[in-house]
Amino acid sequence: MARIALSHVPHSGRDLEDYVAGMFQAAGYFVEKNIHQRDVSEVLELDAVATSYDGPVPRSVLAEAKGGRWGFPDIFKVAGWMAYLGIDRSGFFVKEGAGVRDVERIHRAVAPMGVSLVDLGDFSDPSARLDEGGFRSPVSPLLLEVWRLSFWVERTLLDKVRAERRAQPDLRGPEDVLLYHDLVNDHVFFLKDVAERLRRIYAAYRSHPRLSATLAAELAEGPFRLDAPTARGGAPPGAPWTRPGDRVLAEAMFEGKHPALQGSFYVEHRARLSILKACIDLACLAAAGQLPRPDDARETFAALPATFREGFRTLRTRPSFRRYAVLWQVFLWGLGGFYLADREAEEFGWLAAQSGIPVGEIGVGLRAFDDLFPLGKGSWIVPVKGTTLRIAKMVPMAFRGVGAVQRLRRARARNFDGFGLGSLTRRNLITWHNALIRLLATDAPPAAPAKR
Repeated sequence: MARIALSHVPHSGRDLEDYVAGMFQAAGYFVEKNIHQRDVSEVLELDAVATSYDGPVPRSVLAEAKGGRWGFPDIFKVAGWMAYLGIDRSGFFVKEGAGVRDVERIHRAVAPMGVSLVDLGDFSDPSARLDEGGFRSPVSPLLLEVWRLSFWVERTLLDKVRAERRAQPDLRGPEDVLLYHDLVNDHVFFLKDVAERLRRIYAAYRSHPRLSATLAAELAEGPFRLDAPTARGGAPPGAPWTRPGDRVLAEAMFEGKHPALQGSFYVEHRARLSILKACIDLACLAAAGQLPRPDDARETFAALPATFREGFRTLRTRPSFRRYAVLWQVFLWGLGGFYLADREAEEFGWLAAQSGIPVGEIGVGLRAFDDLFPLGKGSWIVPVKGTTLRIAKMVPMAFRGVGAVQRLRRARARNFDGFGLGSLTRRNLITWHNALIRLLATDAPPAAPAKR
C-alpha cells in the first residue's frame, strides 16, 4: 500500500508551523491555526493558538514558529501580540537555535514577559521540547505525524475551494464557503467578548443553512439557494435523484469527488466545532465569575433557539463537558470522524488519552453534536451498513483517510490485511486512504492506490 511520507525535519515555513501546531494538538490542547486579522493597517497573522481546559477556565498559549533568522525584535513582536490579545503565555519555537545564539540566555531574558523560547533542536524529541518550554507533554511521535497530515489536508481542501472560485467566478457558493471560513477562523477570534463571539458565530451558522447543498446545486448547474434541500442521508450514488445537486452531493459523500465540496463539508463542521467551543468558554468564564457583566451568559443563551439551549443544558450536566471541543476536534480531524464498533474500547481509549476525558464518558461526549445540532430523529454518527463502522456525517473523505492512516501507524502495518476486518469495512478504509492520496497528490510524489 502506498504511504504518505512526511519529512522528519520540516523544511518550509508552512511545514514548521504545522509541526509546532501539531505538537500542541498531540498534547491535548484545542488548536486554532493560521489566524488573520485583516482590518488593521498591517495584517496580523498568528501561527497557532492552543487552549488548555485543565483548569476551571480555558487558558490559551500563543505559538510562533520561526524557521530562519530571528532575534529580539521577533520575540518582542510576539509579546506585543500577547498584550493585544490578552494572552499571558507564548511559545517562540526556533529551528535554528543551538550553535547560532545563546538560546538559554535569551530565554532567561524574555521569560518575565511570559515567552518561552524553545529550540526544536534535531526534531527527535518533541515531548522534551514542550516540557522544556513549560507546556503540557508528552507528545507521541505518531500523533504528531497524524496532525501534520491533518493540517495538510485542511490547507489543501481550502485551496481547492479557492481554485473553484477562480475557475468558475460566476458561482456564488465557493465565495460563500471562503467568507464563512474567514469569519469562523479569523474574524470571530479577535472578539474579546466571549458572549459576543458566540452570538456572532451562531448568527453566521443560522445564515448558512445547507451551505454544502447549495454549492452542490451550483456545481450541478442548478440555482444558488441557501435553503437548498439536502440529499437523502445514506442513499447510494445510483439512486434516482430528482433535485439539483443530489447526485453531486452523493458523489462527494460516497466517492470522495468534488474537492471544493469536500472543503465546504470541512468548513461547516469547523463552524459547529467553533460554536461548541464558544459555549464551553462562555460557561466556564461565567462559572468562574470572569465575565465583564454577570448576566452576559444568561442573556446570550436566552437569545439562542430553545432546542440549542436545551441541548447545552444537557451538556453542562456531564462531568467532562468542558473538554468536549477537544474531543470533537480529535475525533473529526485526527481519528477521521469514525470508529469501529467492535473495537470501541480500544478506540475510545485513544480518544480518552488525547482529550483528557475518562474512557467511560467518551460515548456520551460523542453525542454532543446531536444535543446542539439535532437532526430530527437521526444522529450525526451513524452505522455503515454491513460494517462495524460508525461514521460522522459529512466528514471530508480525505480526513477519513487520516483516520485510516492513524490506525495503520498504530498497528505498524503497511496495509489493512491481517486487521481482522470484514470485507466491506476493509474496503471503506482503503477507499478513504486512497482519497487522501489523491487529494495530496499535487503536493506529494505520485503514489499508487491500494489494491482492493
